Formats: sequence, structure tokens, C-alpha cells
Amino acid sequence: MKYVIKSTKTRRNKKSVIFGIIASFIMASSTALNVNANTYIFDYKWFVMEADTTDVHTVVDEMPEIIGGLPELYKNINYPARAVNAGIEGRVFLQFIVDKEGFPRDAVVLRDIGGGCGEAAIEALQQVRFTPGILNGEAVNVQFSLPVTFRLDD
Repeated sequence: MKYVIKSTKTRRNKKSVIFGIIASFIMASSTALNVNANTYIFDYKWFVMEADTTDVHTVVDEMPEIIGGLPELYKNINYPARAVNAGIEGRVFLQFIVDKEGFPRDAVVLRDIGGGCGEAAIEALQQVRFTPGILNGEAVNVQFSLPVTFRLDD
């Protein structure tokens, strides 16, 4: 479980500020075994603790891999006709989560080249499966970024 400490803009007396700080640290220390490093964001005002239940990792012991490799992804890409007609080439950058079962979800295009290439890359991504990311011997959700190259043959 990840905790984010946010500040409120209301004025508090010294006793309530001290109580809030103590309560925050007691709650944080009781769950410290379940929390990754760098999960606390501190502001020097009044502390309010909210649970962030999304368990998505960016660094794991074994990163996810496309089953069949990149050729599996590229064979599923349909180069959009309007991109071909306009001569559009380049890289589309995708970001998504590979879930514990190896399915890509919540895909977004970080950088598009236009002509429908971003949509084509997401459609191809949704047709492939991944080996899940492994952390401490368990499959976990992993945030993943992937460049997809669109190149016209001469």
C-alpha cells in the first residue's frame, strides 16, 4: 500500500498540527513493511494521509517481455492508409501497464506522429501478450513504455 501525504490550506493550532504529524508517522510506521522506498511526500504544513491502492511498479526483478518478441507486435500493426498517403514515418511512444496476467492495459500515446499511427500502435499492442513482471518471486503490475517504429518501404 502506498501512502501520499497531502497538505491542507486551513490554519490549525499547534496541538492539532502536532497530533496530525504524530498520527501520520504512527500510521506510516505500522505499514512500513508493505511500502516501497520514496513513497512519502512531505509538506511542512498540516498532514493528511490517504491510501493509494494502485500497486504499479516501475522497477522489478524481471521486466515484462512480449511473448514472441517485437516481431509479434509488428506483425499485428496495420499501417494506416492516410499515414501511407501522407508519407508519415517515425516513432510512436506508448505507455501502459502490464498486469499480473501479462495483459497490456490503460495504454496511452505519449508521442504520436499523426495519420492514425498512434491508434494503430495501441490496436496492435492489445493483440499481444507479455510475460508478467516479477518482483520478489511474485507477478506484479508494471508500468511499461514502448517505442513503435513506423517506416515506409521504398
